[in-house]
Amino acid sequence: MRFSSCWSNERIFGFKDLDGALEGFYSVIVDGLTNLPNEETKIELLNETMNLQYKREMNISSVKMKISYNNGEEGGTTVWLSKKIIEKLLGKL
Repeated sequence: MRFSSCWSNERIFGFKDLDGALEGFYSVIVDGLTNLPNEETKIELLNETMNLQYKREMNISSVKMKISYNNGEEGGTTVWLSKKIIEKLLGKL
């Protein structure tokens, strides 16, 4: 998965699928895209926290992921991603 900011450096990160965690992550995202929670969904990992924001525009739901490290540094933010893009990134297509 790639993170980018306006006109500048691109960041790349990956997931290790330990004990089926990737499937759980996918389920959290799809549930959010379906139910569109008003609050950010927070996923706490070993060294970082991932916040998921959801929105629906023109009848398309999308998610934005923000990564922050436990030391307070910001790790990056994705662009808004549709379910189709999430499925492609996580190998569901």
